[in-house]
Amino acid sequence: MPRSSKKKQKKAEDFKKVKLKVGKKKAPAANATDTSFTARAIVVGVQSISADKSAQLTNSHNHTLKELLAQMRHYSAPTRKDSVVGLGDFAALHPAALRAELGAVISATVRLVVDNEPGVRRQLLRLYGTVLPTLEPRELAPFVPLAVIFTCSAMTHILDDIRADAVKFLDLLADAAPATVAQFAPRVLPSFFSLLETSTAAADGARTEANARTALLSQGRRLAILRSCHKFLCVFTRPLVPSSDALAFMAPPPAPPVACTEQLFFPDTTAPFAALNLFGEADA
Repeated sequence: MPRSSKKKQKKAEDFKKVKLKVGKKKAPAANATDTSFTARAIVVGVQSISADKSAQLTNSHNHTLKELLAQMRHYSAPTRKDSVVGLGDFAALHPAALRAELGAVISATVRLVVDNEPGVRRQLLRLYGTVLPTLEPRELAPFVPLAVIFTCSAMTHILDDIRADAVKFLDLLADAAPATVAQFAPRVLPSFFSLLETSTAAADGARTEANARTALLSQGRRLAILRSCHKFLCVFTRPLVPSSDALAFMAPPPAPPVACTEQLFFPDTTAPFAALNLFGEADA
C-alpha cells in the first residue's frame, strides 16, 4: 500500500497544472536556450587635421573658426586653452573673417572670463589684448553689454584669482570702447565697491594670522583694483572733464563776470530810460 500511494503521488505531480499568479510570467524550461544578444559599436570621429578643408579658412593646425568656438565649451581645460590659442592664430591669419563673425567670437570667448582654470584666462587676456585694439569702438559696441555682464559676474566671484583677472578684462574693454563701457557705470561701480570690501577683509584677516606674504599680495591686488577704478572713472567723466583728474568735476563752477552786471544795473546817468516813455508823460 505505501508503494502504490507513492507512485500515484508521482504521477499526479507530472500532470499537475501550475496556477500562475497575476503579474508573473511562466518560468522558462530547464532545457531552454537563451538566444538574446547585445552589441556595442565604437564610433571614431573624423580627425580635423587630416580632413580636406581647402575650401575653408583655417588656422595653422587646420582648425576652422566653427571648430575652435565649439572647443571652448569642452569639459577639458587644456582643450579650452588650446582653442583660445588657436583662435589667436586664426585672427592673425584671417582678421577680416574674424570681424565678420565677431558676434559669435565674443559670445563664445566672453564666457571664459569666469573660467576656473588660470591658464585659460591668461590666454584669453592675451587674445583680447591683441584683437580688441584692432577693432573700432562702433564694431565692438553691440557686444559690450554681454561682456560687461560676464565681467561684473567675475568681479563678484567667490575665487580671488578670478576677481583679480576680471579687473584686467575691464581695463581692456575700457580701452577698446570707452564711451560704450562708461554707460554701464551703475553696474560696474557697485562691483568695484564690493571688490574693494572683499580685498580689505582679506587683508585684515591676513594681519590677524600674521601672514605677511598674503597681506602683501592683498595690498598689491587692492592697488591694482584702485588703479582700474581710477581708470574707469576717467573714462566715465571724460566727456565732462578735459583733464586727467577724475575728481575735477567736483570743482565749483566759475563765477559770472562782474563787469557785465555793473554795466547793466548801475547806469551813470539819472533816468536813463525816460526817453522811452514807458510810464506815460510826466505831469507838467
